[in-house]
Amino acid sequence: MIPKPILGVLPESGYAAQIIKESSTGVVFNPGGNLGRDFLNFYDKWREGKSFRKSSSDFVENFSWENLILKWETVINKCMQLDKGQQ
Repeated sequence: MIPKPILGVLPESGYAAQIIKESSTGVVFNPGGNLGRDFLNFYDKWREGKSFRKSSSDFVENFSWENLILKWETVINKCMQLDKGQQ
């Protein structure tokens, strides 16, 4: 089965584009470019299994619910500690 890619139509310099590229989970299309041509080229390569690398499971794991919850917990605890220090 060919993995389904993320298709990002967004500025290549943004954070979302950076994540898509670093994780190799899809492709970023320039909104000011020729979207029709670019998409058809990508689609042809995707059908042949050549369009993008398989994602790094380590990188993608950073965005799992479990890891995100742990990160939020750390941030909330730090905020609570700062709040206690100001009282």
